[in-house]
Amino acid sequence: MALVKRSFAWPGRHGNIKRYVAQCKICAVAKEEFVSAKAKVGTIEASRPWEVLAMDITLLEPSRDGKENVLVGTDEFRKFALAFPTKNQKASTVANILVEEIFYRFGCPERVLSDQGRNLEGQLVQELCKYYKIEKSRTSPYHPQGNGVCERFNRTLHNLLVTLGKEQREQWPSYLASLTAIYNSTPHAVTGFSPHYIVFGVEPHLPMDRFTMGTEEAATSHHEWVKKLEQTHQVAWRAAKKNIRQYNEDNRRR
Repeated sequence: MALVKRSFAWPGRHGNIKRYVAQCKICAVAKEEFVSAKAKVGTIEASRPWEVLAMDITLLEPSRDGKENVLVGTDEFRKFALAFPTKNQKASTVANILVEEIFYRFGCPERVLSDQGRNLEGQLVQELCKYYKIEKSRTSPYHPQGNGVCERFNRTLHNLLVTLGKEQREQWPSYLASLTAIYNSTPHAVTGFSPHYIVFGVEPHLPMDRFTMGTEEAATSHHEWVKKLEQTHQVAWRAAKKNIRQYNEDNRRR
């Protein structure tokens, strides 16, 4: 709904979209029923971007090229998700992706959170975090709720994969980047903003945007553009922090 509202308007839009989604049989099967929490809830609250990088490995059906693992990383504050297909769960594979795909592109987080799996908690990853001055923490044994932001993305990813056709599912590594982009481009229920917007300060240009009338006002200089981007980020981060706290309070009450 939020993505369509960015570019289009017509009478009865909300009802039209709701009916369109409700009539999709694949989506209806893929959606899960909401189960309310029955115990007191504790949360991991990040107060700034890249304070906590939550890591996890989820298992999928083997693809045609033999890959069946996905290494997932999510920024606790911005909810920005990263997903990388792998053929194994070795610590060396995890360490290589951490350095080349995450640290070199986005910088080093202050803390890395994961479960107690050997691949994420082994000596190699411990030494890697020590070298990059990163704190390493872990969840309680057999308690995936301790890494809720990753587990929630995993569930969303599995549901998105169900919507693919049989042929596409057999080649899911080819669609992993686009499915992750869909997640990052959609307003998050916790922050109220899309993860892409909180990270980059602008909404992603989607294929449907080419139908939108009008263009954005161009900045007169690089300095002015950077200044405007900084202001945008500050406003978005403050609002996201407020929404996260409110969401966590609501969860605790429920």
